[in-house]
Amino acid sequence: MKILKKYIIGSALSLVLMSQGSCKKEFLEIIPKGQTIAVATSDYEKILNANYLFTFFTASVYRGDEIAALQPDFNNSGSTTSNIRLQRLFKYEDRVYNADQFPDEITDEGNYIRKLYLFNKVINEVMASEGGTEMQKLALLAEAKVGRAICNFMFLSDFTKPYNAATAATDLGIPNLTKADVTQKNFKRESLQEGYDLVLKDLTDALPNLSALAHRRKISKLAAEFYLARVYMAMNNYAAAKTHIDAAFAEITNAVIPLKLYDFTVVLDPDHQDIAGSWFPEGFLGLSNVPLAANNTEIIYNITAGWFQGQAADAYVFSPQTVGLYASTDRRLNLYSPFQIFTTTPYPLGMRRRNTNFFDGIDTAGDIGRSR
Repeated sequence: MKILKKYIIGSALSLVLMSQGSCKKEFLEIIPKGQTIAVATSDYEKILNANYLFTFFTASVYRGDEIAALQPDFNNSGSTTSNIRLQRLFKYEDRVYNADQFPDEITDEGNYIRKLYLFNKVINEVMASEGGTEMQKLALLAEAKVGRAICNFMFLSDFTKPYNAATAATDLGIPNLTKADVTQKNFKRESLQEGYDLVLKDLTDALPNLSALAHRRKISKLAAEFYLARVYMAMNNYAAAKTHIDAAFAEITNAVIPLKLYDFTVVLDPDHQDIAGSWFPEGFLGLSNVPLAANNTEIIYNITAGWFQGQAADAYVFSPQTVGLYASTDRRLNLYSPFQIFTTTPYPLGMRRRNTNFFDGIDTAGDIGRSR
């Protein structure tokens, strides 16, 4: 009887445990309402379509030679940790962040570290996805590899020394993140050379499967060629950079959306605000009719770069030396206001502040330079 009771109890316990395990598994398999788990090739395409880079108050802007700071606005702009960061960048201080702070470059929702996860997810999973053709999967894989390369190039630019071929093998680089794993805890900094090698490999591997430019937030072969040129320039390999610049210009003819330079004598002429295509009038925060990035014919890949912050708008401006590089008739000066924000008070020494949103990214002219 005791033996029978023992087996009955044991069997009952086993059934309970099995039932609990089964319920737990079923619960975990339930997709939360309003959520989607990427399975189909089209799911990974949606991830890429919704995944674009945007940055705020990029470090290099505040360390640029063209920037000046005005008192008392400069001191008054240090009321938040974000603005203290800008002050420290401008002054080239050794420590930009406090010891208990995570860098904005890492924590911002749209910045490159967050986006690396999504690009890596596509890279690691898309070829095993359901429903798509091999060609479709390879195209998405290529786009994601270029996206990862862009993110890692931005990461290298912010947190490592400038590339030097003689020391790159021993200079510290960044952790080369290639997995979409939010539980990862151990991050080893690879060498600077290994970081640049991964960027170049991703861009080069992607080229054969990229398409012509069809949307300014979709990675194209044109964008990849340009980025290869840009990376090689950062590595001081100008011969290789020229090869890819030439390839990028050749690829422009394949674009299926308009690509052309704006005539600044037209769009930036304040005396002809009634002309079709004029970027005037000047509104509350600047020129009113500057084209959106999606419609800007000079953009081949848009990375949004936010710059405006009310509490520091008058703190960081173009230096007198920078303004002096422009002739008084140069229409590009109209992209920069001579007046303090919300006033008609001019800045001293002819200094100016940006008065339009950045339509940043890779463009057909801005990184090469032109005059008007």
